[in-house]
Amino acid sequence: MSTKSRTKLSTGCGTEFYSREVEPVMASFEFLWLGMPCTVQTSNRSRVVNYRADLRRTARARWDGNIPPKRGSIKVAIDYYYKSDELDLDNIIKPILDELIGLVYRDDKQIVELMCRKCVLPASSRIDDNTSVELRQRLLSTQPFLRVIVEWGDHLDKQPNEKYPDRVHETASLYRADSAQRTDAVSVGKEEIERMLSDLETNASTRLVRSFAALEAALRLAFDKVGLKPSSNETYPLIALGTSSAFLEQSEYWELSRLMEVRDAVVHGYTYEAPTEGDLLLLAEVTHRVVVESETAKLEYDY
Repeated sequence: MSTKSRTKLSTGCGTEFYSREVEPVMASFEFLWLGMPCTVQTSNRSRVVNYRADLRRTARARWDGNIPPKRGSIKVAIDYYYKSDELDLDNIIKPILDELIGLVYRDDKQIVELMCRKCVLPASSRIDDNTSVELRQRLLSTQPFLRVIVEWGDHLDKQPNEKYPDRVHETASLYRADSAQRTDAVSVGKEEIERMLSDLETNASTRLVRSFAALEAALRLAFDKVGLKPSSNETYPLIALGTSSAFLEQSEYWELSRLMEVRDAVVHGYTYEAPTEGDLLLLAEVTHRVVVESETAKLEYDY
């Protein structure tokens, strides 16, 4: 898992904070759980509850808390290393997949490929130059453990959205046009923001893309008023800086991150879950509030 890139920023009044420059590039996630796993047939319910809680706790400790659960297609690999046991492989899988829901991915229906293996310890033959110190130690031991790997990415979503090919093309064109029009924050202004939000007769996917363009414009306008300089004009750094500087709430940050993935899927033509009216209303409300609050933000920051 890669680390986050951060930049030191100043408000101009002695207050400093850090803003994420780019979204952490995570194409996979891996963790080890030590011990013999419970299966769906385990009769000791107390042991099952403790096992599942510890499994999720271990995964959460490795997962970057700044990243919401992934959407889109997921690939999962589960390796169970053991010395001697009588566990059925198929009964190991479900508890593990269940405990990753809401943390690594949103629903196990996203899983398009699943591989599960049992490997006898010690397993020195599986050690290579890329093996971590932690995994190397476990492979050379006789203590059972689980290795769970989750992957995602564009290569798992190769099928374009066949149902709305024209919509995707139209939306992508609009997005590129809006991006080309966006220069400095001052030139955007309220009129441009209102124009992008007023296009209500178009489909939901197009409105989602245009609404994100409006939110980006509103945030740049707000940052300009208080003297903040985003590290990038990309959506994610703008939203991260908006949250750090209190123009956005943390709960809105998660929802906007989710909708941003839908926006990107629309633009690139991947299969996506269509945005709802509630999603569009959230974007409109947040954008409106940012515009209103930016009017008084200069005074608050100066104070």
